[in-house]
Amino acid sequence: MTDNIRKYSSAAASQIFAALGTTPSKEQTEQAVRAVEQAVIKAVLDVRSECVDAALNCASADQDIAHKIAKEIRQANNVLIANLSSMR
Repeated sequence: MTDNIRKYSSAAASQIFAALGTTPSKEQTEQAVRAVEQAVIKAVLDVRSECVDAALNCASADQDIAHKIAKEIRQANNVLIANLSSMR
């Protein structure tokens, strides 16, 4: 997943610079890629958090399943954060 985030972030940064009509330095490109990555990661984590909240707000008969799903989502978040932190 982290490779995909890097790929999309790099493409987004390139599109931003193209739209601005500028040719960035290597350092500027890397800073832009990191900024886009951070925004994407925050968006992914926020959406996952919303999914957990939605899963927990279901009918009481489904609460056990919702808690299991929420636990799995949180574990996936923790793995994602650990993987992304190791990239820095």
